[in-house]
Amino acid sequence: GIWLYTWTKLEKMSWDEEGIRANLVSNREQTLTIRNRKQGVRFYVNGEQVASEGDHITYHFAENEAFEIVIKY
Repeated sequence: GIWLYTWTKLEKMSWDEEGIRANLVSNREQTLTIRNRKQGVRFYVNGEQVASEGDHITYHFAENEAFEIVIKY
């Protein structure tokens, strides 16, 4: 499942055996933690791979910033 504990709107989400793709909009300037419990996944924000901190990444977003998160298994 997905839990949003933040001021962020989930616009669209899809997933398959290769991973997850989600389009979101940050409703305020904030730093988000994006977590996936599977080991060894790769995280991408707007097409750029972001180094993970174990099972998650942290990323700073501006107010009203639209972004895409991709998690590849």
